[in-house]
Amino acid sequence: MVKLSENGIFTKPLAYAALVYMYSFDKKPGIAVKYAKMALRMFPQSRTFRWILAYAYREAGMYKEEVGVYREILEDIRRRKGECKVCLAEVFLKMGEAYRKMGEKDSARENFEMARKLAKEERDPYRQKKVQEILKNLSRYGVK
Repeated sequence: MVKLSENGIFTKPLAYAALVYMYSFDKKPGIAVKYAKMALRMFPQSRTFRWILAYAYREAGMYKEEVGVYREILEDIRRRKGECKVCLAEVFLKMGEAYRKMGEKDSARENFEMARKLAKEERDPYRQKKVQEILKNLSRYGVK
């Protein structure tokens, strides 16, 4: 295991992910996108690195690309037979926010409504804190 780590197989993409946040906070989102893509290229099956890429796109104002990544995340959840309603709800919330920033109010509203519906369907008691967080975020957009 040490040998793998020394060769950068695990450390490089994690370092790239850290650079995404560093460059985002330094107001250099274009460079952040570059590093997010590099991390995802190394681990294309990683949903986490997709979330990081979506974040980088958001920071860069690349909302159409951000939505594209959220669609990939949705497909990944569905492909893995994901039953986590709150996981899906979080993706729809973020997609709604991206559509809102693009000025596409109808698409934003549809995604917000889907997020609300899914969050309210979540029955896992361990996910209820996240459900409440999503519903609180949705209320900021007038979705009750």
